[in-house]
Amino acid sequence: MLIAAAESYRGKYGRYPDRLPELVPEFLPEIPDVNHIAMAGRFIYSSSPDQHFLAYVVAFPFDRRVYSFENKAWSTLD
Repeated sequence: MLIAAAESYRGKYGRYPDRLPELVPEFLPEIPDVNHIAMAGRFIYSSSPDQHFLAYVVAFPFDRRVYSFENKAWSTLD
């Protein structure tokens, strides 16, 4: 849902958002929480001029899932 909203934002404005709240309310009614069996929490979004990532922690402090908007792929850290 967040990835699709960020891609829609990019389609309209020609860039990814600097922060997740920029997606509300035009592309999402609110920023969702992470709904994962092992860990519930917030998504982490990182933005720089040439890189944009969405991440969440599965089991604190390890097992971080990271999505690269430029590569259009998920990876795992730790």
